[in-house]
Amino acid sequence: MTRPECGPGDAVVDIGCGSGIPALALDEAVGTAGLVAATDPSPIFVAAVAENARLGLANLETVQASATRLPYAAAGSFDAATCHMGVMFFEDVAAGLGRIRAVLRSGGRAAFAAWGPDAENALFSSFWGVARPYLAAASPTEGGAGTAQTLAPDAPEPRRFAEPGSLSAALRTTGYVDVREETRQVDLVWPGTAETLRAFWLQISRIEEQVAAERREALLGDVLASLRRYAAGGTVCLPATVVLASGRA
Repeated sequence: MTRPECGPGDAVVDIGCGSGIPALALDEAVGTAGLVAATDPSPIFVAAVAENARLGLANLETVQASATRLPYAAAGSFDAATCHMGVMFFEDVAAGLGRIRAVLRSGGRAAFAAWGPDAENALFSSFWGVARPYLAAASPTEGGAGTAQTLAPDAPEPRRFAEPGSLSAALRTTGYVDVREETRQVDLVWPGTAETLRAFWLQISRIEEQVAAERREALLGDVLASLRRYAAGGTVCLPATVVLASGRA
């Protein structure tokens, strides 16, 4: 298994905690005698998880910090580490993985989840597969997520570790042992209609600003039709491949 072995009394650090996956579940696993340190460079996410902690999770602490700047003593601060869909965005992968390993006790396991290929990820392909053609005429200087920009090698982006074996190779390079990797197919459930998912994508991508005015209505219609293929019962269920990798300090 690629997940860390967490139990009552353990201290776990969650890197790039986002909205609280898996920090909140870990809090329940380690119990009142344990500790979960939820870290993220974004003050917005840290505040969101801290609000959950104030609702009764006394053994969960929140810290605004990147993977490379974890404010903990080296060797032995934590029994395990998790990083859910964050390792792809490390500015310096070697430095980030190295710092995580440094705060683990000897033998402590760190587990990471990353996105698989775009073609196997309906969350991305259902939107960008339709939207990218509308950006074909955009100038390279216009930028924006999903445009056909040329990324620097090993640049932070969602598909950084989609290639099988690439994440486990990064772990071995930074000194982890007993490294394991696997891929799994999961269903990502959007708790709303296709219309609300379209609104989410339009907000975070700002794609309408990059598309000619006369083509925006067609874009909106095509995106909605694509998302509706996965809609059922008031939700949108999107199959995806994820990469799971772990290693011991």
